[in-house]
Amino acid sequence: MASPTATAVLTQLAFAARLSVGIMFTLSALPKVRRPPTFVRSVMAYDVLPAGVARVFAAALIPAEVFLALAFLTGWWPAVALPLGALVLLAFLIAVGINLRRGRRIPCGCFGEASEAISPRTLARLLLLLAAILLLAVVSGTGWISLPDLGSLLADRSALPSLLDTAGLAVFLIVLAAWLLHLPEVILLVRHLRWNQSSTSNPQGR
Repeated sequence: MASPTATAVLTQLAFAARLSVGIMFTLSALPKVRRPPTFVRSVMAYDVLPAGVARVFAAALIPAEVFLALAFLTGWWPAVALPLGALVLLAFLIAVGINLRRGRRIPCGCFGEASEAISPRTLARLLLLLAAILLLAVVSGTGWISLPDLGSLLADRSALPSLLDTAGLAVFLIVLAAWLLHLPEVILLVRHLRWNQSSTSNPQGR
């Protein structure tokens, strides 16, 4: 059995992971709510489903992502949010994988019009989110640790500092994940800068 300290740390990490997933679904849902036709066109561009089915599927995804954002941020309805979130991410994983296999570089549509083109990094981001949801499903299913919901935290004013700390940790996890996903580009940039520096310091060695 884990010590009380270890349990408290794991609880905060799992809570932060849940908030991170909620923040990501919020960032994903907001541009789709503002411009539904743009998202519908993005889903149709994947060319995985028939046009009519793709329109209905895209239209259904918008309220689904709004629900998932609220559910993961608040901790409400986990029995619905966890499997639904996994299914949504799996659907995107399959669609992105099919189009990468076809050699297509279409906009992913994940975060509205500013979305980048699909790439292996898109798959990695989806897999990270899916792994977080699976972790939360294990935590929820085993009852090993209990995650608080937003209502109980707001009702207890003494819990506000802890909530702010966990929210900060959630943002840190998102930033860390984004940095890791861009690590190959960072490594290439560092190598390029080092090569330029060595070329400048040794002009005769060119």
